[in-house]
Amino acid sequence: MSSRQARWISADLREAIGREELRDKLLQLGAVPAPTSPEKFSALNDNDRKRYAQIIRERRITAN
Repeated sequence: MSSRQARWISADLREAIGREELRDKLLQLGAVPAPTSPEKFSALNDNDRKRYAQIIRERRITAN
C-alpha cells in the first residue's frame, strides 16, 4: 500500500470512527474503535496481508 493510500484510508477511518452511531455499533459487535496514524495503519495492513498469504499457501486455499 502506498503512503498516499494509507493516508487517505486512515483519514476516512478516523472520520467514520468519530461518528457516534458507528462507534456504538462497533462496540456492540465487540470491536474497539482505535484510530491510528497512516504509518501504523499501513504496517498493520502489510502484516495482515503477509499473515493471510501464508495461511492461504499452507492450507492450499484456492478460489474454486
